[in-house]
Amino acid sequence: MMAETNQTGERLIGGQRYTLEQDGSQADRWILNFGPQHPATHTTLRLVLALRGERIVDCVPDIGYLHSGFEKTAEVHDINQYVTVTDRMNYVSPVMNNLVWHGTWEKLFGIELTPRCKVIRTIVGELARIQDHLVCLGACALDLGAYTPFLYMFEDREIIYDLLEEISGARYMNSYTRLGGLLRDITPEWPGHVRAFLRRVPRTLADCEALLLRNRIFIERLRGSAMSTPGRDQLVDQRPVARASGVVRDLRKDEPYLCFEENWTAEAPARGLQGARQRHGRLLRSVRRPPRGDAPVTAHYRAAGRQHPGRPRQQPCR
Repeated sequence: MMAETNQTGERLIGGQRYTLEQDGSQADRWILNFGPQHPATHTTLRLVLALRGERIVDCVPDIGYLHSGFEKTAEVHDINQYVTVTDRMNYVSPVMNNLVWHGTWEKLFGIELTPRCKVIRTIVGELARIQDHLVCLGACALDLGAYTPFLYMFEDREIIYDLLEEISGARYMNSYTRLGGLLRDITPEWPGHVRAFLRRVPRTLADCEALLLRNRIFIERLRGSAMSTPGRDQLVDQRPVARASGVVRDLRKDEPYLCFEENWTAEAPARGLQGARQRHGRLLRSVRRPPRGDAPVTAHYRAAGRQHPGRPRQQPCR
């Protein structure tokens, strides 16, 4: 819902003023500010809520709290220096922002990556995708009162931190990509560590599904909530959330990059009205199922050549 403005320049929500005052015409309706200082909004979002009793009847998001001068900072850094800022734009899966930043410049300059670099970037990107979804799924359970699945999923997230630290030297803000390549090559043991992690993830998800998907409280709190239809969400989301609502859109197929140019099969969208419960299940399946081009990616990795045990770890992969 869009905010309105009256003749005096006041911003309105559903015809109500942006204040906490009780409106005389609707004695049971209140306007309440939620965030940006509230822990749930992480200082990045303000929500102006219209309440009727305990029910939220209207909501207007007030965005713009995460600018942090990123554009101004870019004026005094070169392409490789600025990658450290892209980490901080996305503290949930920072390395994904690294891939997008340098991938955009490489497309602009017409730089072709080596097969080995493409494979490593693809694997790192998929780890970041899983890392992102684990936060979403775990936080959803936590916000609904289920603490244990949150811990299970964050334990696997810590393993992804271990994997990224092994190749980048940084646990949180990785800054792993460079123009036309990477900060450094992977270690000889890293592919085996990734495979071990991928064998672990389905067991974690199975435990979380057993705790959540038949839980009466979890089902009743999600059932019928946040219903969406195809088309309405297409402009704001292109991830599993949108595909769970019937939007036929997957960037890995529609605008393929890296190894997805050859090895990806699109995920089929759901049909009809979908709510929070269906989207939660869709995200679970998205984490559980690896890219369908996993075998070709592995073949590309082997064809690109393994790292020689005696090669210095600090040597860039280009």
